[in-house]
Formats: sequence, structure tokens, C-alpha cells
Amino acid sequence: MISQNMDFESSWNEIQTVIDKAMDILCDVYGEKPPAQLNKKEYVHTYSLIFSLANQRDSNNGELLYQKYQGVIKNYLKKRVAPSVRQLQGAPLLLEVSRRYTVHLVMVKLLNNLFAYINRSFVATQSLMDLRLVAHHLFIKEVFQVGTRMKLVQAFHQEITAYRRDQDIQFTLLKDVFKIFTHFSEL
Repeated sequence: MISQNMDFESSWNEIQTVIDKAMDILCDVYGEKPPAQLNKKEYVHTYSLIFSLANQRDSNNGELLYQKYQGVIKNYLKKRVAPSVRQLQGAPLLLEVSRRYTVHLVMVKLLNNLFAYINRSFVATQSLMDLRLVAHHLFIKEVFQVGTRMKLVQAFHQEITAYRRDQDIQFTLLKDVFKIFTHFSEL
């Protein structure tokens, strides 16, 4: 059972540990070692911690949790995604962006499930941007706005040009990247 009088920082450290484990699992999915598992007890305990923190009386924990969510996503994108994408060009860039965006979508889904109560209560009552949209906007800002977008467009164009010259290309990859561009244009 989780106590009603909790210290935000110590509770956040517990939450952060589970989030870090989940991110490691997601990043290892495409790695060489088999991924660890996030067990149900950890998941439920983390959700309960977030719920309890958000419901503490006379606190601004909802706002703090919303900011921490943004910080987690931003940190993940700056430290894990942007560096791996920035150094690439051409078809490898298309492949890495597609892979990283797929992992990002899974991570956002997982975090949104953990922070669902914040989304339903705090975000709705404060008229803030939905957590899923926050994550997608941060992806655009931290990954695409740093010069990667033009390199991605050039790589996409190179693949189309190669196809017109009867060279073999990966249609599935182009389709995935096209879906990413379409998704971002709808935001």
C-alpha cells in the first residue's frame, strides 16, 4: 500500500528507475542482447505512485509530474535518439529514423499508460497539451529541427532518384519514412 504523505523526490526516483528500465528494454530490442522484462508488479506500483502523488492534497504534484514527463522524453531524445541520427546520411539515415521513431512510439505508449491519470485529470483540467502530443512535438523539436529534416528529405529524394534509374531500393523503408512525415504534418 502506498502512503498518502509521500516525498515527491524519493517517489520520483522510484518512478525514474522503472522508466529507465523500460527505456533500456526498448533500446535493447534492436540490440544484440535479449531484452529484460518489466514485470507487472513494477508497472502497477509505478502507476500507483503517480496516482498517489497526483492526488496528494495541497500540492502541485500534477504539474511537477507533467514537467518530469516532458523532461524524461526530452532527455531520452537528446541522449539516445538525436546523436544516433545526426551522424548519418542517405539510406542509413532513413533506416535509423524509421527504427528510432518506431521505438519512440512504443515508449510514448508505455509512458502514457503510466501517466494516464495525469493525462485524464491534470492535463484536462489545466487545458494543457496531451502527453502524447507533447512527446511527438518534442521528437520534432529535438530530432528533426536540428538539421536532420533536410538530410532526411535529401536521403528520401536520393532513394526516389535511384528508383527512377532502375536501381534497387527499399520500398518499405520509404513508405515508413513517408508515414512519419505525414504524421508530423498532421500535428
